[in-house]
Amino acid sequence: MTTNAVPALATVFSALAALAPATSRADGVDYPLKVGTAWTYHLHQEIGPGVQFAPDVAPLAHGNRVEMTVICRVVAHERIRGDEYARVESTRNGHPYFVEWYRTDADGLYLGRTIDLDSGETTELNPPERFLNATLRRGESWNWRSSSTPVRSTTQVHSPERMKTPAGSFDTTMVVTDMRLGEPPQQVRVQARRWFVPGTGFAKLDTDSSVAGRRLVHVVLTLERFEPAR
Repeated sequence: MTTNAVPALATVFSALAALAPATSRADGVDYPLKVGTAWTYHLHQEIGPGVQFAPDVAPLAHGNRVEMTVICRVVAHERIRGDEYARVESTRNGHPYFVEWYRTDADGLYLGRTIDLDSGETTELNPPERFLNATLRRGESWNWRSSSTPVRSTTQVHSPERMKTPAGSFDTTMVVTDMRLGEPPQQVRVQARRWFVPGTGFAKLDTDSSVAGRRLVHVVLTLERFEPAR
């Protein structure tokens, strides 16, 4: 089986820009997310056997690895099913490739829709998937299940952790999501670790996807620069 290294699995790369509109920020989930807020990440990506890089990425690859720059930017606030979301557009090496919509409420940070520009596929997450809860206490966990597709996840809050990145040193809270897409024997498993910094966003994201124990894609995003909106 040949698989694109940027597959149309919305949550695999939703970590690229976990953002939300400042106008609906929930207490305990502090995101400075007005239009114009931007995050620059260094992306390290590895692919497994039988997996191919996307056409615009392949020329940059060295074997099964590639290093490049990803920029995520809040470009607008829009409504989806009556709720206000932040539209986040992501580019890799200057080329648009992913769009996401995030919102916050009293319960946390949610992803509601994605567009994979490589495939042209739009994914509606119904109900929206919760990335962060409002309290972020160690040991807290929650489950999510799509109402229309065989996709489910469990997320757990881990211990605080001090982290150093090119953007600076941060006190973070790590949140780990274990997601299953489809059914065995071709069920895809996605394990995502995200290090959250109040007032900044995510300092680091580590996402590993596999099928039947065989790696598909491993992506590590490390924050290089954070630009709050003016």
